[in-house]
Amino acid sequence: MAIYKITNNKLLSIKEKPFSLEKDIQNIVEQNLTELFGIEFVASERIINGLRIDTLGFDAETKSFVIIEYKRGSSFSVVDQGFSYLSLLLNNKADFILEYNEKNKEQLKRTDVDWSQARIIFISPNYTTHQINAVNFKNAPFELWEIKQYENNTVSLNQIKNENSQELMPSIDDKPELKEFKKESKEHSEDHIFNNRDRAKELYLPFKEKITDIYPEIVFDPKSNSINVKRSDNWRVIVYINAYTDKLRCTFTRSKDTDYQDPQKKLITQSELEIKNKGQNLTRMDIKNEEDMEYAVNIFQQAYKRFKKEFIEG
Repeated sequence: MAIYKITNNKLLSIKEKPFSLEKDIQNIVEQNLTELFGIEFVASERIINGLRIDTLGFDAETKSFVIIEYKRGSSFSVVDQGFSYLSLLLNNKADFILEYNEKNKEQLKRTDVDWSQARIIFISPNYTTHQINAVNFKNAPFELWEIKQYENNTVSLNQIKNENSQELMPSIDDKPELKEFKKESKEHSEDHIFNNRDRAKELYLPFKEKITDIYPEIVFDPKSNSINVKRSDNWRVIVYINAYTDKLRCTFTRSKDTDYQDPQKKLITQSELEIKNKGQNLTRMDIKNEEDMEYAVNIFQQAYKRFKKEFIEG
């Protein structure tokens, strides 16, 4: 991707400045881990059961561990290394819990972690077509991020993915060392969220369509218990959607009910003690019918305007 600087309406090319060492990439990412990924830093350069981990983080949103591996070149196997790290994580849970608890006052128990949402992030300046295609599945627990630095002290970090991929990863039954991964892995899909919740799905589909018609950059990302609505270029969630038998629940992040124009008083602010969500006020409303849906679309537009002003425009 070419980068230019505008000077007197003229475009001046800004040259890429290659990283000298993998450690240079690691230092940049670790010092900005929360800003880049919304992940808490846990440990750096840890060796567990003979395998070295570059960076260990914890995603408080999904309650899961994240392993980050840095590469300066492109001569490595994403799938083989990725599954090795997943196997390490899921077969040595106590070691990872210990790493977290030694760094934090708030102590984790094994049951506090959603092991099915563990993921491996690779960060490199370049990837081959083979590497990209190897993880081009909608349920792949591996992420590829391309990092570049330029002569004007600018750094870019972009995830390489195919938003339209509908294929699931092939069977991994031929890898006996990944028995724990197969046991922990769960389906994260809209079908899973709306299983036996037909009424909620009837409300969700038109709501999703209305939002994406207004904001094409918005993605609906299914997790184990909710659908997280966010921009495709930002990890921060704007609203969580939970499905119930006869309704949807929309929980808007980083806000109170008083932040919205809410003439019908449909919004409720949840306390931090109730939601157990670090440092956030969350505001929720339920969608039970078409009138609620139209109201929720309006609330979402207000939430998105606040989100864009805070995190996109600065």
